[in-house]
Amino acid sequence: MFVQPGVLFSTKGTKVDVPSDPKLNLSYIEVPINFLYKPELGQGRLLLGVGPYIAFGVGGKLKTDAGDMDLEWDKEVPDQATAGITNKRIDAGGNLLFGYEFSNKFSAQLNAQLGLVNIAPDIKNTPDSKLKRKNTGFGVSVGYRF
Repeated sequence: MFVQPGVLFSTKGTKVDVPSDPKLNLSYIEVPINFLYKPELGQGRLLLGVGPYIAFGVGGKLKTDAGDMDLEWDKEVPDQATAGITNKRIDAGGNLLFGYEFSNKFSAQLNAQLGLVNIAPDIKNTPDSKLKRKNTGFGVSVGYRF
């Protein structure tokens, strides 16, 4: 068993569920902590991992037909119609990874993230808002073990 901490810059995106289909692009600094099992396989090692992550929003844009708008963080919005450019800054969830570490210390891995926190904004005077937004991501990475 091994522990694999990290600090990553990641971008995530989605379409917002309104008639004009704008695209929401979010930028985060992520801190994952993966717990790895590395059994020997051939000349290298198989990488199987799971663990939590926490992410801090650092930027983003809402891209629409009318132009781009900068994203705002942690702002209470008056209604659902104006909720597209606001998100909660903190995201957290779980990671899964699968990969291979070669004998020359290089590695390649596939990973998936499942956000567990609703990052949709709080809507003023609507404590039971139905607005839900969670991040889900997939990625490929290469690395070198020092």
